[in-house]
Amino acid sequence: MLNNQFSTLKRVVRASFASGVVAIASTLCAIPAAHAQCVKDAREATFGEGNAKLVTYLCKPEGASAPSVRVEFHRLSEAAAAGVLAGKPWPEVAAILGKSRLVDNGVRAEGLKLYKDFGISEDREDAFHFQATGAEATEETQKVSAGTGRKAITYLTYPDTEGLTGQSLALPDEDKVIRATQRWPDDMKFYYKGDACPPGDYSCISLWRYLNADDLGRFEERWQAQQAMMRIENPDFAATMDSNEEPIPTPGSGPLKLLQYLTKDTWPDDFVVIVGSYNGCGGGYDFSYFPRQMVLDVAVIQNVSSKPMSVGELLGTHVEDTGLRPPAPPMRGVVAAGVVPIPGTVGKLAPGERALVPLKMTFVAPKGLALAFSGKLSDARKIFAGYEKLPPGTVVKEVPPGEQNTLQKTKESFRAPELPKVTPYMWGPELTLKGLNVDGKRIILEDASANFLELTAGEGYGSCPFLYSYDDAARTWVSHGKVIDNADDPSKEMTQEVDITAFATRFRIAEEELEMSEMNRVVLNVTRKDGTAMQLMPDDIRLKEKDDRYVRILSGRAINVSFSLPPGMKAADVASSKLSITGYYRRYSSMNVVDGRKPQPPSQP
Repeated sequence: MLNNQFSTLKRVVRASFASGVVAIASTLCAIPAAHAQCVKDAREATFGEGNAKLVTYLCKPEGASAPSVRVEFHRLSEAAAAGVLAGKPWPEVAAILGKSRLVDNGVRAEGLKLYKDFGISEDREDAFHFQATGAEATEETQKVSAGTGRKAITYLTYPDTEGLTGQSLALPDEDKVIRATQRWPDDMKFYYKGDACPPGDYSCISLWRYLNADDLGRFEERWQAQQAMMRIENPDFAATMDSNEEPIPTPGSGPLKLLQYLTKDTWPDDFVVIVGSYNGCGGGYDFSYFPRQMVLDVAVIQNVSSKPMSVGELLGTHVEDTGLRPPAPPMRGVVAAGVVPIPGTVGKLAPGERALVPLKMTFVAPKGLALAFSGKLSDARKIFAGYEKLPPGTVVKEVPPGEQNTLQKTKESFRAPELPKVTPYMWGPELTLKGLNVDGKRIILEDASANFLELTAGEGYGSCPFLYSYDDAARTWVSHGKVIDNADDPSKEMTQEVDITAFATRFRIAEEELEMSEMNRVVLNVTRKDGTAMQLMPDDIRLKEKDDRYVRILSGRAINVSFSLPPGMKAADVASSKLSITGYYRRYSSMNVVDGRKPQPPSQP
C-alpha cells in the first residue's frame, strides 16, 4: 500500500484523499434495497479552459416520479477550502460548486479558526492553477490556469503546483556526523532511489525520520547553532547588519504554531516526516520537514425540481471529538453506523438553489513526500543490495568525489530502505452525510464518492531567494516567488528579469531557506507611456554595477532595494517595468558547516 501511494508524485494527494471516503460507502452496505432512492450519475463541469467528468447523485423521495435533489461530495485542497469556508470561493471552484448557501456547523467554525489563527493570506504575482478530478476518473483532468498576475490566496502551507514545498530544518548535530565521520546519524532511516545507483552515489540516498516534540522545542536553538557554526567555519561569513537589511522569521518556522496547536493533546509518531536530501554542490545533506496538508470534505445539496422545497434534518453520523485522531474503523451496516440527525440546517431551497455542508477536515500526506520517496520499494532494496555485497569494512567514498569534504561511510553504516507511514489524521468535528429529510420525506444515500478539487500557485518553496514588491496604494508586499533559482554556486551566477505588473519602486529580496545569497546587481528597466525606455539605478550604490561588490543576505535576513524616480517623472508615466537581478546563492550544506573537516574512522568496539 505504501509503495503504491508513493509511486508517483501526481497520485499521492489523490491517494490520501481517497483513503478518507472508503468508510462512508462501507457503512451503507446493509441498507435495504427499498431505500435505494439515489442514483449515481455523471456531469460535465466546465471551469475556465478545462472540464472534468464529476460524480453526482440524483435522488427522489419515495413515491416521487422524478429526482428532485442532487447531492455531490467534494474534497477541497487547503487553498480551495479557505475561500469556500469564508464564502468567497475561487472562481474556478465556484464554477463547479455553483452559488451555494453555506451551512454553519462546527466543522466550518473550526476551519475558519485554523485559517484565522495560523493561515497566511497574501497577494501573489504568480501563475495559479486549478485542477478537478472526478471520483471515478482513472487519470487526472487537465490543469487549467486560473490566471497569471496578481491575486490573493490563503493557505496554511504554501500550495505550490510542483509539490516541492518543504520547510527548512537545521540539524547541526546530524550535520557534524554526516560531514566529519564515517557513519550515519543513528536515528536516521534510509531510502534509495534512481536508475543507476552504484555504491558511493549519494544522490540516490535519502535520510529520514519522524519529527518529534523535541524538534519543535529546539527549532530556534538549532538554527542559531547552525548560524554560529557558519561563522566559525567561514571567517568572512559574518556581515554587519546595515540600515538596508532586516530580520525576517526564522526559515521553516511558519507552520510550527499550527503543529503545536494540532498536537497539544497528543503527538502522533508519524504525523510529520523529516527528509534529508543530498546536496551535490558540497557533499552535505539538506534537511526539511513536510507539514501535513489539510483537505476539507463538503456536500452540496441542490434543488433540481421546478418547485421550492424544504430540507429538514440532515441525517448521518456525528463525531464531536475535536482532537487529532486517525480515522475510525469502518462500521458495518446502517444499524451499526446509526442514521441520526446531524448538526446543520439547510431550510428552504428555491429551484436550482444549492446548500453547501462542511463535513470534515483531514490532514493528509503532503505532495513533497512523493518526490522524496519516488520509485518502488523493491527497487530501493536492489540498490541497498549493492552495499550488502561489499566486503566487510569497506569504506564507501563519494562517486564522483566532491570538491570538498568527500563523504566516506563504512559499508556497515548503511541500512535497509524503509517507507514512512501516510495515515491520514482527522481534526475537529466530523460529519458523515447519509441522508436528508425533504418535505417531510426521508432520502437515504447509498454511496458517497468524492470528487477532488485542488488550487495551487506558482513554484514551490526551495532553494534560492524570494522577491517581493511593495504596493504603496494597498500598503502591502506582493510576492513574486523565487528568483535566480538555477544559480546555486558562484560559478553559476545569473541574471533574471521579473515582470512587475503593478509599478513599484521598493523591493525586498529575502532568504527564507538555510542558505546565503550574494546580490551583485539590481536595476529596474522601465518603459514609459510615450515609448521611452530607461534604466533606473538602485539607491544602494553596491548594486548598480556587475563588479566585485556584493550585498550578502544570510538565512533569516532580507534586504530592501529602492529606486528614486528622475525629476519630473511620476509613477503614472510608467507603462511597464522589469526588475533585473544578478547574483547567486549557496546552501549552508555546501559550505562546510561542521566543526571538523576530515572524516574520522569508526570507533573500535
